[in-house]
Amino acid sequence: IGESGAIRFLVTMLKTGSDLGKQNAASALANLACKNTNNQNRIGNSGAIPSLVALLNTGSYLLKQKAA
Repeated sequence: IGESGAIRFLVTMLKTGSDLGKQNAASALANLACKNTNNQNRIGNSGAIPSLVALLNTGSYLLKQKAA
């Protein structure tokens, strides 16, 4: 999944999606990163980190929980 370009799509959802889309994207990224160094690097290089931090600063409680 990480190699297919899905990470870029998920990062776009973090930036422009609805609250539910952002929540689902954050959860999916967390699942992809779990115990997978290659996906962790892909996620870090994709620009996801600033978007996740933004959710921690401005998102609802549930979004903050998923972004963490």
